Amino acid sequence: MDFLKYIAFPQSMEHIALLHLVLNLICMLFLPYAGVLFGASVLSRYFERAGRRTHDPVAARFAKELTETVIANKSTLLFFGVLPFLSLLFAYAQLLQHTDNVAVSMIFFAFVLFTAATALLYTYRYTFRLEEIISIASSASKTEDLDEYLATTSRLHDRAGFWGVVLLSISLTLLIAGAAAASSPSSVTTLADALFSFESAARILQSVAASGMVTGAVILYFFFAGKNSEDTPYALFVKKFAVSLTMASTMLLPLFVLASLAALPAAALTGTVFGLSALIVVLLLFIGHFLYALLQHFTARTAANAFFLLILVFGVAIVKDQLAFGNATQKETAVLSAQYDADHAGLLARFGLGAKPLTGEEIYAGRCSACHNFGDKKIGPAYKDVLPKYENNRDILRAFILNPRKMNPAFPPMPNQGLKPAEADSIAAYIMLTYKRK
Repeated sequence: MDFLKYIAFPQSMEHIALLHLVLNLICMLFLPYAGVLFGASVLSRYFERAGRRTHDPVAARFAKELTETVIANKSTLLFFGVLPFLSLLFAYAQLLQHTDNVAVSMIFFAFVLFTAATALLYTYRYTFRLEEIISIASSASKTEDLDEYLATTSRLHDRAGFWGVVLLSISLTLLIAGAAAASSPSSVTTLADALFSFESAARILQSVAASGMVTGAVILYFFFAGKNSEDTPYALFVKKFAVSLTMASTMLLPLFVLASLAALPAAALTGTVFGLSALIVVLLLFIGHFLYALLQHFTARTAANAFFLLILVFGVAIVKDQLAFGNATQKETAVLSAQYDADHAGLLARFGLGAKPLTGEEIYAGRCSACHNFGDKKIGPAYKDVLPKYENNRDILRAFILNPRKMNPAFPPMPNQGLKPAEADSIAAYIMLTYKRK
């Protein structure tokens, strides 16, 4: 909602740079997990329905273990999903405040839907086990109550899984389209512009491919890494499916990466953005090499290497996207920084704490007198020996005070005092006037 933008406070340039860094870190935590959550949830629903339709215990087991791996418990959803998403929302609200861009509203609704989706998907995961327990109890003791409870649990399970996947899909679509809209802060002001742009389409396709890639890698790593090689029908099925999914997604991803790069506004493009995009493509080629090796001969070590390379690809892609976002919003950043400076100065002035320029006498007493005197040498030369050459060149003296450099080898260089131009002019006038009087 736009109210989040208008309750945000303007930030200084340093705080905005820090906010971009925090946004990078949040995305590195949230986006890989969101991709795996989406991919695993869709696959779990598909294989569960297929297993029920064909009475295939392998598909049913795979559906259950997929969900249990990705949604280990409530804390997993909270700390890898909901909280990072909330932080991401506030970061975008800070960076896009006082603009007409629609991204913050989209990300807000995406967060609400994501929170609802995680609750439903946790219910879906929990009722997997509950159905199993009730089925065992029902087999041991046939009663109408148990049968009715099993039917109710099955309906809850199906509905929670279906609506969880639907809401998660809508949520991530809004998030991706909102992030794309944020890269054009002054031109994307409506939901239609954000959803139906070429950049949004390219990013959504890129995200779907990345989700398939990282989901396949997670299956290979968490199902098999560190375990003895299995040749059971179930293990062979999971290996073949996960490698095929990862390979197909990895082959498609470079196309979508290049398409999303071409869709970026000109203001977002720099040599570094192009370089990071090229690095992503190169890393995907390496991943393809590992996946081909897995097709020939599956080893847990090769699967682990592919997994860590995929996480690296995600990290590089996030840095690239956030760098492009920072480049595209330089104008908005400058406006926010100027607003912060104005608000800060106004607040100080309201309490009588405004940064009033120091007078020449105050500057001399507080800074210059420690090293200089008018008649005698101290750490620096006496003013009577150096000021005569500036009598008709006060602008040169002021420039020297603002940017001092070593002039006399007999004395140490004068340190920069950090004065403002008006203060440098004031101290130059003061010491020249005092020197002439003495």
